[in-house]
Amino acid sequence: PEERVDYKKQVKLGQVAAEYLQTSGLENIDCRFDVVAVSRTGGKTEIKHIEDAFWLDSESSEKLF
Repeated sequence: PEERVDYKKQVKLGQVAAEYLQTSGLENIDCRFDVVAVSRTGGKTEIKHIEDAFWLDSESSEKLF
């Protein structure tokens, strides 16, 4: 499931977050994104937490890193 958060999805999430921050008056801060991947095989559920999966950089032209 964590592979589903590809660069295209990261960009979209970054755009939404940047818009939210701007409308909230918080546009000059960086944001860290974690990814929580949940998979179920048979009767077993696996949860993986990926800290610092990507960032929204308020100063960068690329924005994501």
